[in-house]
Amino acid sequence: MAGVEEERARPARVQDALYRIAELASAAQDMPEFYAATHAIVGELMDARNFYIALYDEARQSINWPYHVDESGRHPDPDRWFPLSEEMGRGTTAYVLRTGAPQLISWERFEELVRQGELELRGAAGEGGDWLGVPLKTEGATVGVLVVQSYTSDVRYTEQDRDLLAFVGQHVGAALSRARAIEETRQRNAELALINSVQSALAGELEMQAIYDVVGDKIQEIFDTQGVAIAVFDESAGLVSFPYLIERGERLWPEPQALGAGFTMHVLETREPLMINEDLAAEAERHGSFVVAGEEPKSILFVPLHAGDRAVGVISLENFDREHAYDEGDQRLLSTLASSLSVALENARLVHETRQRNA
Repeated sequence: MAGVEEERARPARVQDALYRIAELASAAQDMPEFYAATHAIVGELMDARNFYIALYDEARQSINWPYHVDESGRHPDPDRWFPLSEEMGRGTTAYVLRTGAPQLISWERFEELVRQGELELRGAAGEGGDWLGVPLKTEGATVGVLVVQSYTSDVRYTEQDRDLLAFVGQHVGAALSRARAIEETRQRNAELALINSVQSALAGELEMQAIYDVVGDKIQEIFDTQGVAIAVFDESAGLVSFPYLIERGERLWPEPQALGAGFTMHVLETREPLMINEDLAAEAERHGSFVVAGEEPKSILFVPLHAGDRAVGVISLENFDREHAYDEGDQRLLSTLASSLSVALENARLVHETRQRNA
């Protein structure tokens, strides 16, 4: 009798879940809260002790796992995007992306797919358990995958669970896109406020070193970084000086360096940002880079300083603790701050030259 009553109550529970998912887009304060709330809602409809949401970037052909709760202890780096051409491209998540359809994969089905070459032994359901993943779509485009998983035979998913999760996933996909759009607007507004505060601070400064200090200190506050450097190139002397260089809270004052090969040289020549989030030692060797002072970083972000159509300096961020510390949003914000610094330095230079002429 209890089973019949539960079955009658199921449509109402599903409808309530869909309503709450729709509300999440605007109610959640940030994306981590959105993911955790989605997990809780799905957990009311089926066993979701092992649960994750993966995001898909079609343009980059990459997958990211921003939210991952798993009893096995395996958790992909939430800050990293994994190309489908690498090992993650043969996993169960990528299989859902390739097929574009919900997939209920038992251990026996998993082994069959491995024999067929569709999957590799990576991140599979435990023997005796099930893996259930559904695509998250919005406006016909797949934006991610939602997964529940079990590792033991006492928790199994049914075709009814698959259909239910696919139905819920349609609503999660739409809510996810709205939530990400809202989050992006929040970030842009925060960036604009930050940029305005920096420009206001720079407006009254005419001393070059004070200008470097204002921007360098602000950068250190807002980015996930332990190293901040502002390098300035003296073309006539062929030297790079460092009016601002800080590493793990310690201000460093290295001597001017002759400009040779390296990351700074590359950015000055290309006048384009440079972001490296992994295998930095190999990239440094390829660019002929060297450490000016202190320890080797694991992630770097360089953006140029411009004077007209020339690159006259570089702002760089370094994270010594982890790879994939920076993303395109960081690059965009740092480039905007570099533009503000470039304008302030040019104004200070013009004022200084005018004073000299008057004198």
